[in-house]
Amino acid sequence: MRRKIIIIAAILAAFGVGVGAGIMGYRGYHKIALPENIGAESSPQDEDQTADNSSPSNAECKDQALKEWTSQESINMAGVEKQVKRINNRLELNASSGKKIIFTDGVCKGGEGTDCNRFSFYKHFNNVHAFIVYERLYEGMIYYWVDDRTGEVTKLEDNPQLSPSGKKFALVNGSESDEYFSGIEIWSLESGKPVKEWTNPQYAFYSFVMWENDDTIVVTRDESGNDNGEFFSTIKPVEILRLLRRPEWHLEKIPSP
Repeated sequence: MRRKIIIIAAILAAFGVGVGAGIMGYRGYHKIALPENIGAESSPQDEDQTADNSSPSNAECKDQALKEWTSQESINMAGVEKQVKRINNRLELNASSGKKIIFTDGVCKGGEGTDCNRFSFYKHFNNVHAFIVYERLYEGMIYYWVDDRTGEVTKLEDNPQLSPSGKKFALVNGSESDEYFSGIEIWSLESGKPVKEWTNPQYAFYSFVMWENDDTIVVTRDESGNDNGEFFSTIKPVEILRLLRRPEWHLEKIPSP
Protein backbone atom coordinates (compact mmCIF):
# COMPACT_ATOMS: atom_id res chain seq x y z
CA MET A 1 0.00 0.00 0.00
CA ARG A 2 2.81 2.42 0.90
CA ARG A 3 4.48 1.79 -2.48
CA LYS A 4 1.18 2.47 -4.26
CA ILE A 5 0.63 5.74 -2.40
CA ILE A 6 4.17 6.89 -3.29
CA ILE A 7 3.54 6.05 -6.95
CA ILE A 8 0.19 7.86 -6.95
CA ALA A 9 1.74 10.90 -5.24
CA ALA A 10 4.46 11.06 -7.90
CA ILE A 11 1.86 10.82 -10.65
CA LEU A 12 -0.25 13.57 -9.14
CA ALA A 13 2.80 15.79 -8.74
CA ALA A 14 3.47 15.34 -12.45
CA PHE A 15 -0.07 16.54 -13.14
CA GLY A 16 0.29 19.47 -10.76
CA VAL A 17 -2.26 18.08 -8.30
CA GLY A 18 -1.68 18.47 -4.57
CA VAL A 19 -0.96 15.22 -2.78
CA GLY A 20 -3.70 15.65 -0.17
CA ALA A 21 -6.39 16.46 -2.74
CA GLY A 22 -4.97 13.92 -5.12
CA ILE A 23 -5.11 11.04 -2.70
CA MET A 24 -8.81 11.75 -2.21
CA GLY A 25 -9.09 11.71 -5.99
CA TYR A 26 -7.26 8.40 -6.07
CA ARG A 27 -9.58 6.96 -3.42
CA GLY A 28 -12.60 8.19 -5.37
CA TYR A 29 -13.73 11.35 -7.13
CA HIS A 30 -16.39 13.16 -5.07
CA LYS A 31 -15.97 10.37 -2.55
CA ILE A 32 -16.07 10.16 1.22
CA ALA A 33 -13.65 7.89 3.03
CA LEU A 34 -14.58 4.33 3.88
CA PRO A 35 -13.55 2.91 7.25
CA GLU A 36 -9.79 2.56 7.18
CA ASN A 37 -9.84 -1.19 7.85
CA ILE A 38 -11.71 -1.94 4.59
CA GLY A 39 -9.39 -3.70 2.20
CA ALA A 40 -6.34 -2.42 4.07
CA GLU A 41 -3.15 -4.46 3.94
CA SER A 42 -1.75 -5.63 7.25
CA SER A 43 0.99 -3.42 8.68
CA PRO A 44 3.93 -4.47 10.88
CA GLN A 45 1.99 -3.02 13.81
CA ASP A 46 -1.00 -5.23 12.95
CA GLU A 47 1.28 -8.27 12.70
CA ASP A 48 2.84 -7.45 16.07
CA GLN A 49 -0.59 -7.25 17.65
CA THR A 50 -1.53 -10.58 16.13
CA ALA A 51 1.58 -12.20 17.55
CA ASP A 52 1.02 -10.69 20.98
CA ASN A 53 -0.68 -13.18 23.33
CA SER A 54 -2.34 -10.28 25.11
CA SER A 55 -4.06 -9.06 21.93
CA PRO A 56 -7.88 -9.08 21.81
CA SER A 57 -9.69 -12.27 20.82
CA ASN A 58 -11.29 -12.70 17.40
CA ALA A 59 -14.70 -12.13 18.94
CA GLU A 60 -13.53 -8.88 20.55
CA CYS A 61 -11.98 -7.71 17.30
CA LYS A 62 -15.19 -8.47 15.43
CA ASP A 63 -17.23 -6.57 18.01
CA GLN A 64 -14.90 -3.58 17.73
CA ALA A 65 -14.95 -3.70 13.92
CA LEU A 66 -18.76 -3.83 13.95
CA LYS A 67 -18.89 -0.76 16.21
CA GLU A 68 -16.54 1.12 13.87
CA TRP A 69 -18.57 0.13 10.82
CA THR A 70 -21.82 1.16 12.47
CA SER A 71 -20.30 4.47 13.54
CA GLN A 72 -19.00 5.16 10.02
CA GLU A 73 -22.33 4.25 8.49
CA SER A 74 -24.09 6.74 10.78
CA ILE A 75 -21.70 9.44 9.53
CA ASN A 76 -22.38 8.44 5.93
CA MET A 77 -26.13 8.76 6.54
CA ALA A 78 -25.89 12.41 7.57
CA GLY A 79 -28.42 14.41 5.58
CA VAL A 80 -30.44 11.42 4.36
CA GLU A 81 -31.73 10.07 7.67
CA LYS A 82 -35.34 10.23 6.47
CA GLN A 83 -34.55 8.14 3.41
CA VAL A 84 -31.99 5.72 4.85
CA LYS A 85 -32.36 3.78 8.09
CA ARG A 86 -30.45 1.05 9.90
CA ILE A 87 -32.67 -1.32 11.91
CA ASN A 88 -30.50 -4.01 13.48
CA ASN A 89 -29.33 -6.22 10.59
CA ARG A 90 -31.50 -4.45 8.00
CA LEU A 91 -30.55 -1.46 5.89
CA GLU A 92 -33.66 0.27 4.53
CA LEU A 93 -33.69 2.81 1.69
CA ASN A 94 -36.81 4.73 0.74
CA ALA A 95 -37.12 5.99 -2.84
CA SER A 96 -39.16 9.10 -3.59
CA SER A 97 -41.63 6.89 -5.52
CA GLY A 98 -42.53 5.23 -2.22
CA LYS A 99 -40.66 2.01 -3.00
CA LYS A 100 -38.69 0.54 -0.08
CA ILE A 101 -35.44 -1.32 -0.75
CA ILE A 102 -34.16 -3.59 2.02
CA PHE A 103 -30.68 -5.09 2.33
CA THR A 104 -30.37 -7.75 5.05
CA ASP A 105 -27.01 -8.75 6.54
CA GLY A 106 -26.08 -12.42 6.38
CA VAL A 107 -25.51 -14.68 9.35
CA CYS A 108 -21.90 -15.53 10.20
CA LYS A 109 -21.44 -19.29 9.91
CA GLY A 110 -17.65 -19.70 10.00
CA GLY A 111 -15.41 -19.21 13.00
CA GLU A 112 -13.38 -16.57 11.15
CA GLY A 113 -16.39 -14.94 9.56
CA THR A 114 -15.90 -16.72 6.23
CA ASP A 115 -19.63 -16.74 5.51
CA CYS A 116 -20.34 -13.27 6.83
CA ASN A 117 -21.63 -10.47 4.67
CA ARG A 118 -22.70 -7.03 5.75
CA PHE A 119 -24.41 -4.26 3.82
CA SER A 120 -23.53 -0.68 4.64
CA PHE A 121 -24.72 2.68 3.37
CA TYR A 122 -21.84 4.50 1.72
CA LYS A 123 -22.86 7.59 -0.20
CA HIS A 124 -25.69 9.63 -1.70
CA PHE A 125 -24.87 11.08 -5.11
CA ASN A 126 -27.61 13.68 -4.97
CA ASN A 127 -26.72 15.18 -8.36
CA VAL A 128 -27.32 11.87 -10.14
CA HIS A 129 -30.08 10.54 -7.85
CA ALA A 130 -28.20 7.54 -6.52
CA PHE A 131 -27.68 5.85 -3.19
CA ILE A 132 -24.51 3.74 -3.03
CA VAL A 133 -24.53 0.66 -0.82
CA TYR A 134 -21.64 -1.74 -0.46
CA GLU A 135 -21.71 -5.36 0.63
CA ARG A 136 -18.61 -6.44 2.51
CA LEU A 137 -17.70 -10.06 1.84
CA TYR A 138 -14.89 -12.15 3.29
CA GLU A 139 -12.38 -11.12 0.60
CA GLY A 140 -13.91 -8.24 -1.26
CA MET A 141 -16.84 -5.91 -1.74
CA ILE A 142 -19.77 -5.52 -4.09
CA TYR A 143 -21.46 -2.18 -4.68
CA TYR A 144 -25.10 -1.39 -5.45
CA TRP A 145 -26.33 1.70 -7.29
CA VAL A 146 -29.86 2.43 -6.05
CA ASP A 147 -31.93 5.04 -7.90
CA ASP A 148 -33.29 7.35 -5.18
CA ARG A 149 -36.38 8.07 -7.31
CA THR A 150 -37.47 4.65 -8.59
CA GLY A 151 -35.65 2.28 -6.24
CA GLU A 152 -34.13 0.41 -9.20
CA VAL A 153 -30.96 -1.44 -8.13
CA THR A 154 -27.89 -1.96 -10.32
CA LYS A 155 -25.15 -4.29 -9.07
CA LEU A 156 -21.60 -3.03 -9.61
CA GLU A 157 -18.34 -4.93 -9.30
CA ASP A 158 -16.44 -2.04 -7.74
CA ASN A 159 -16.70 1.46 -6.29
CA PRO A 160 -18.14 3.89 -8.87
CA GLN A 161 -15.80 6.81 -9.60
CA LEU A 162 -18.07 9.64 -10.76
CA SER A 163 -16.87 11.91 -13.58
CA PRO A 164 -16.71 15.70 -13.06
CA SER A 165 -20.02 16.32 -14.89
CA GLY A 166 -21.77 13.34 -13.32
CA LYS A 167 -22.62 11.93 -16.76
CA LYS A 168 -20.38 8.89 -16.37
CA PHE A 169 -18.65 6.76 -13.80
CA ALA A 170 -15.77 4.32 -13.95
CA LEU A 171 -15.04 1.04 -12.20
CA VAL A 172 -11.31 0.40 -11.87
CA ASN A 173 -9.80 -2.46 -9.91
CA GLY A 174 -7.13 -5.15 -9.80
CA SER A 175 -7.67 -8.46 -8.03
CA GLU A 176 -5.78 -11.72 -7.81
CA SER A 177 -8.99 -13.66 -7.27
CA ASP A 178 -11.03 -14.98 -10.18
CA GLU A 179 -14.11 -14.33 -8.06
CA TYR A 180 -13.73 -10.55 -8.10
CA PHE A 181 -13.65 -7.88 -10.76
CA SER A 182 -10.32 -6.89 -12.25
CA GLY A 183 -10.20 -4.37 -15.07
CA ILE A 184 -11.86 -1.14 -16.19
CA GLU A 185 -15.47 -0.40 -17.04
CA ILE A 186 -17.05 2.87 -18.19
CA TRP A 187 -20.74 3.44 -17.44
CA SER A 188 -22.99 6.17 -18.85
CA LEU A 189 -25.72 7.96 -16.90
CA GLU A 190 -27.05 10.03 -19.79
CA SER A 191 -30.23 7.92 -20.08
CA GLY A 192 -31.00 8.55 -16.41
CA LYS A 193 -29.81 5.14 -15.24
CA PRO A 194 -26.49 3.26 -15.34
CA VAL A 195 -25.69 1.70 -18.72
CA LYS A 196 -22.37 -0.06 -19.34
CA GLU A 197 -20.59 1.72 -22.18
CA TRP A 198 -17.17 0.05 -22.42
CA THR A 199 -15.13 -2.77 -20.86
CA ASN A 200 -11.39 -3.16 -21.11
CA PRO A 201 -10.64 -6.76 -22.16
CA GLN A 202 -7.05 -6.81 -20.89
CA TYR A 203 -6.42 -8.33 -17.47
CA ALA A 204 -4.01 -6.44 -15.20
CA PHE A 205 -3.85 -4.80 -11.76
CA TYR A 206 -5.43 -1.41 -12.39
CA SER A 207 -5.79 1.49 -9.95
CA PHE A 208 -7.89 4.61 -10.44
CA VAL A 209 -6.04 7.93 -10.13
CA MET A 210 -8.32 10.70 -11.40
CA TRP A 211 -10.70 11.95 -14.08
CA GLU A 212 -9.11 14.73 -16.14
CA ASN A 213 -12.43 15.38 -17.88
CA ASP A 214 -15.44 13.34 -18.99
CA ASP A 215 -13.45 11.79 -21.82
CA THR A 216 -10.15 11.15 -20.07
CA ILE A 217 -9.19 9.06 -17.03
CA VAL A 218 -5.75 8.51 -15.54
CA VAL A 219 -5.04 5.01 -14.19
CA THR A 220 -2.04 2.89 -13.30
CA ARG A 221 -1.42 -0.63 -14.56
CA ASP A 222 0.76 -3.19 -12.81
CA GLU A 223 1.37 -6.40 -14.75
CA SER A 224 3.87 -7.86 -12.29
CA GLY A 225 3.36 -11.59 -11.98
CA ASN A 226 0.76 -11.69 -14.73
CA ASP A 227 2.56 -14.56 -16.47
CA ASN A 228 0.78 -17.91 -16.67
CA GLY A 229 -1.39 -16.95 -13.74
CA GLU A 230 1.55 -16.94 -11.30
CA PHE A 231 1.11 -13.73 -9.40
CA PHE A 232 4.23 -11.71 -8.56
CA SER A 233 6.49 -14.22 -10.29
CA THR A 234 7.92 -11.33 -12.33
CA ILE A 235 8.39 -7.67 -11.51
CA LYS A 236 7.53 -5.04 -14.11
CA PRO A 237 7.42 -1.26 -13.74
CA VAL A 238 4.03 0.25 -12.95
CA GLU A 239 2.69 2.06 -16.02
CA ILE A 240 0.76 5.33 -16.02
CA LEU A 241 -2.02 5.33 -18.60
CA ARG A 242 -4.69 7.60 -19.96
CA LEU A 243 -8.03 6.13 -20.93
CA LEU A 244 -9.29 8.31 -23.77
CA ARG A 245 -12.47 8.44 -25.85
CA ARG A 246 -11.21 9.58 -29.28
CA PRO A 247 -13.51 8.45 -30.80
CA GLU A 248 -13.67 5.08 -28.98
CA TRP A 249 -12.33 4.36 -25.50
CA HIS A 250 -8.73 3.16 -25.56
CA LEU A 251 -5.65 3.17 -23.33
CA GLU A 252 -2.49 5.14 -24.08
CA LYS A 253 0.71 4.97 -22.08
CA ILE A 254 1.91 8.29 -20.65
CA PRO A 255 5.64 8.66 -21.32
CA SER A 256 7.88 8.89 -18.27
CA PRO A 257 9.11 12.44 -17.56
